[in-house]
Amino acid sequence: TKAFVKRDSVGRWLKTNQNILEAIGKIAGQRAHDQIASVTTYLPQDTMLVLGQARALFHFSNRQIVSESGVLRCVELMNPEKYPQNIRLYAAHYLANTPDEMISTRADTILSLLKIEEDVDIQVPIIKAAAKSGNLETYQFFVQAFDQWEDDRARVATLKNIHHFDLYSNAAYPFVLKKLLHENYHVARSAANYFYEHGSAKYARMYWLSAKNPKIHPEVSLDMYRASFKHMPLWHVVRMASMRYELFLRYEETQNLYTKRQVLQAMGENLDNLPFMIDSMIIRGIEQPVTQSALAAAFSTMIKNPMISKFGKSRREKYVDSIQAGFSRLLASDLETGALAILSEAMKSPYFQTEEWIKTLQQKQNELVLPRQYEAWLELEKTLAYLREESYSPSDIDLTKADLSFNIYDRNPRALVRTTAGTFILELLPEKAPFTVQNFEKLVAEDYFSEKSFHRVVSNFVAQTGCALGDSYGALDYTIPSELD
Repeated sequence: TKAFVKRDSVGRWLKTNQNILEAIGKIAGQRAHDQIASVTTYLPQDTMLVLGQARALFHFSNRQIVSESGVLRCVELMNPEKYPQNIRLYAAHYLANTPDEMISTRADTILSLLKIEEDVDIQVPIIKAAAKSGNLETYQFFVQAFDQWEDDRARVATLKNIHHFDLYSNAAYPFVLKKLLHENYHVARSAANYFYEHGSAKYARMYWLSAKNPKIHPEVSLDMYRASFKHMPLWHVVRMASMRYELFLRYEETQNLYTKRQVLQAMGENLDNLPFMIDSMIIRGIEQPVTQSALAAAFSTMIKNPMISKFGKSRREKYVDSIQAGFSRLLASDLETGALAILSEAMKSPYFQTEEWIKTLQQKQNELVLPRQYEAWLELEKTLAYLREESYSPSDIDLTKADLSFNIYDRNPRALVRTTAGTFILELLPEKAPFTVQNFEKLVAEDYFSEKSFHRVVSNFVAQTGCALGDSYGALDYTIPSELD
């Protein structure tokens, strides 16, 4: 704060002041937030200072530091006639991070901003902010605007935030149900995720019937099985038996590891699937890292299922014994990084607080190869500290670093990426991340990326590839520095 140059008539320190404002937003508290939010002397033409202010407020909001004055200032910064896209983008994300009660008082203003916004990158966070009002007018606009949006990312954002209108859930259910058949894959999966995250036992059978619709995308179908298993009451044993059999057929008939992963994810949502998974599926899927990780995630979901605590003592002990048997069977296998990391995190539980389990995990940790299996090593260290009832502090591990020189680029290189779904171009930014770009170029030259799957796709967020194992945990035998701007 002391370094901020208050008197700068010729604008020599604009960039410095901009960066100082942003830095304050990363480290300061509520008082500094309110001081920065209350600055109104920056005019629209003071773009560098206003951008610094917007960035500061954005970083404050990421740390849950917000206020009415911050909301007011960001609403002002959203004016497309006064401020450019980069400033409005930060202001929009501040509003998206603001608690519901602060947003609802300005619901009309935020909705009017959404109605005139044309940039989809700004539409997405403003949709999130507007939804927090939960009022009827905003809900009606969402329904009416859905098919008029020019970009499917806005539709995805709408479905991801439609749960805020719980007062109108009876109307929202049929609206979202129709979107399961949407022609865009991401829109359809977002609709399915709505039922998974915000569904109820009352409609669990409907989710199952939707999953069997022959017109639905196969991956959306499996999402709906997952939603049905999550919300289906345990006393519906006949329905669950039918669902298990249908998913077993899917698992047996496909050679696609990611379809198998989705089946296992669905199975993990219901405790009564446990014996079936142990007896029928572990034997068939234990060798591939993708199915290993999926099985580990399913068991992790089961051990954390809140229903266990509601069972009587004998029934609870039965389930815990079965889940422990599943953990034991997986740990006895030749596990790769992902499955071991997932299992380790799930074992931070009183159910595993015995010397035998501690000994097993310690042995597994000693067998790991660093840095390739560092993520598993780290999770094991955390879990062992928990099981021993010790405070955790990370060990100082010297990981092998990449042998990369500092290259000077005279231009921004590009990469042509060919996939089974089409071709696109990546723009690389060596000024921002020189070692990351150089490492990427090195791997391309080695043909490393050939035959790699896009193993993780989250709508409106990320598409990831390059994993050596195909399950998000495949690292190499060296590390590179994180170059984060």
